[in-house]
Amino acid sequence: MEVSKNSGRMRTFVRFVFIVCFIAFMYASIHRVAVFFNNFEQSDDMVGSYLLAGAFDITALVLTIAVMFFRRSMPKKVFVGTWTFIIAITAYSTFINWEYAMHFQSMQLILQATGNTVPVFDTHGVLHYVPEMKPNYLLLYINPIIASIYTAFSLVYSIVAEFFGAKPPDVTELDKRITYLTEIAPKEAKIRELEDQAKGKGFIENARDAAKKAIEAGREVAGELTKRGEEGEEVANEEAPDDGEESKLDLCLGFINNNPLCSDQMLMDFLQCDIISARRWKARALEILDEQKAAAVEQQPDEHDTEELVMRGENVTSFPVKPKRGRKSNAEKQAEIERQKSFAQS
Repeated sequence: MEVSKNSGRMRTFVRFVFIVCFIAFMYASIHRVAVFFNNFEQSDDMVGSYLLAGAFDITALVLTIAVMFFRRSMPKKVFVGTWTFIIAITAYSTFINWEYAMHFQSMQLILQATGNTVPVFDTHGVLHYVPEMKPNYLLLYINPIIASIYTAFSLVYSIVAEFFGAKPPDVTELDKRITYLTEIAPKEAKIRELEDQAKGKGFIENARDAAKKAIEAGREVAGELTKRGEEGEEVANEEAPDDGEESKLDLCLGFINNNPLCSDQMLMDFLQCDIISARRWKARALEILDEQKAAAVEQQPDEHDTEELVMRGENVTSFPVKPKRGRKSNAEKQAEIERQKSFAQS
């Protein structure tokens, strides 16, 4: 109980001190702002100027106290907007106080002692040694700032006073706050959703959606062009006429089979092409013939195996003996020579 009484007395004393400070700050600031406005009126009546000055400074002070008192229940936008207004009024009043201080500041306040003394005689002829002084011109700008922040001090004092007057919430107050927040949270969310729907998308969101649509359209056009190009290539390949390679290769194979000793010139005349093409067709035909001969040789049984089957008395009629390479009968050689001669004469 005693602690509670002491706490109450301390809060009362702190509030009294802060109220006195508020009065001092308000009086100094309102007086200077009133003088500033009266210079534009050119009148000895200061009532209107004091009322106008009080409208700014008292409004800033009262709004600061109100914001500190109702800050928990104020919406965020209202809280930020009110503080912006308070800071603007405080800056306005502070600037006027600064102009007043710049105009009426004393040059004596910028003099600083150098540490030396100079002899000076007074009116009675008595010699005195006084400190040597020199001006510090930087103080011409610092001193007016110090002498013009009364309104800002009153704002800060009001915030600190609210901290001293604040009491910790009890259980009942906390329960009420929980109930209030629980009930209001879904309603606020619904309100924000409806406001967003009514407001629609912003400029940035619309620009982003337009960019996405443009990119998708570009991709579709590029895909369609690629598809058409591929289809055109397929149609061109399907409709392209045969260049006669297969037919020329067949002719070349038949000619070489009939004329194994033919020359490049003979093959060129037969295919009706240049010498390079004739050599190319001949090389391809010889490769194919060699592959065919190798495959035929692999399918035939070996001569030694065939002789063994004959010695054992088995039927080898389906396995003809492989003729020896490089050995032709005289009749075959003569027939080959006759064919070459007849082709050359034709």
